[in-house]
Amino acid sequence: MPKHQISNYEELCKSLSSWGEWHDLSLAEQRALAEDERESIRKDLVRHGELKKSIQQKLASDPSPIVRQALANSTDLGRSAQIQLAGDDSKLVRMALAGQYGLKKSVQRKLATDESMEVLKELLNNRELIESIQLEFANHPCLVTRQYLASNGALLASIQSQFINEKNLTIRLILARNPALIEDLQLTFSEDKSILVREALAENYNLSEVVLERLAEDQESVRIKLARTTHDIDIQLKLADDHCKGVRMALAGQRCLEPGVQCKLADDTSHDIRETLMQNDFLTESVQMIFANDERISIRKLLARFDEICESAQIKLAKDSSIAIRQALAENHEVYSDIARRKLAKDKVEEIRVALASSTGIGNYAHNTDIQLLLADDCSETVRTALAENDTIHQDVMLKLAEDSSSLVREALAQNYEISKAVLKKLKKYKESSN
Repeated sequence: MPKHQISNYEELCKSLSSWGEWHDLSLAEQRALAEDERESIRKDLVRHGELKKSIQQKLASDPSPIVRQALANSTDLGRSAQIQLAGDDSKLVRMALAGQYGLKKSVQRKLATDESMEVLKELLNNRELIESIQLEFANHPCLVTRQYLASNGALLASIQSQFINEKNLTIRLILARNPALIEDLQLTFSEDKSILVREALAENYNLSEVVLERLAEDQESVRIKLARTTHDIDIQLKLADDHCKGVRMALAGQRCLEPGVQCKLADDTSHDIRETLMQNDFLTESVQMIFANDERISIRKLLARFDEICESAQIKLAKDSSIAIRQALAENHEVYSDIARRKLAKDKVEEIRVALASSTGIGNYAHNTDIQLLLADDCSETVRTALAENDTIHQDVMLKLAEDSSSLVREALAQNYEISKAVLKKLKKYKESSN
């Protein structure tokens, strides 16, 4: 059916380009879209529709390599379309296809003869690579192809056993990092004479308990690699007590730490380790309170600037003896505690009140209207001016500032791009009455 016979064809094309919509297209609609002269429409068709097999075949011979590559990246391709794409002139199309799941055996065999090493790399890394091709490339004379195969996440155990005796160190290192590595070979690698192999093994996130325990007793460089990757709580706790600072530092830099491990590291004697831990986005409330009481200003300042700072830590730092800490907290847009905000709004140091008045955070929560009004009555003209310049303050506060005795405050308010007509009117009225 020609596109002019399809009702609302252009509307269909527009809606097709929307990422958030799914379309159940008829065969006639798919055919019309596949024949559209616009490359973008044909690409959108590939991306959105459950394509009929005949349409897949048509698009597999599309004049645009961009459309064919998009098709090669799609799932549920039929056998005929796969065969067409496997012989495509474009290397990018064949690469996209080689990495796809659901490839037919005959298509895999065709791609295995491809002259492009980049295509072979995608194929040999495909977790659905058939056994016959794995066995063929395990004995391939080309070292690079054997390296590609060694990283396959579904590598056959028989090939793993073959590769573990490889003279080439690179292949053994790749195999040691492979999460598919079977436990017997993990144990073998954990006793390898080469420390490079044991370090590579320590980076493998899928190790058995026995191997983890062995590596946790290995040389420092191996333990450092392990500290950066392991999610095992018992191993993390053990490494948190490691006598080597480098190991504990590596552990502190890891994002997936159990609460008990965080607490141990938060009490570490090395401030470098505590500062490294402070970079973690997922600190528990208990750890934050340990840091809120830390003797070092640098650590408390990091906490004051922390996006996910808990309420109890906010309140604690709002009373901190250090001006730098209180100012850092006042500048933190994510501070939401009414108690902490009120404490900062009454701080005896003007710079801290200015920082709070300038913070966009005071406009993020409804209860902060009271804090804004408190600052609008501040004795410091500088504080009130900073508040007037803040485009997140509430209209009620702006109305109050419109009657401020300071011309600097009123002028700053007049420049605020969130100012309402009512506030402008009040400013004008105040100016006229003053004259």
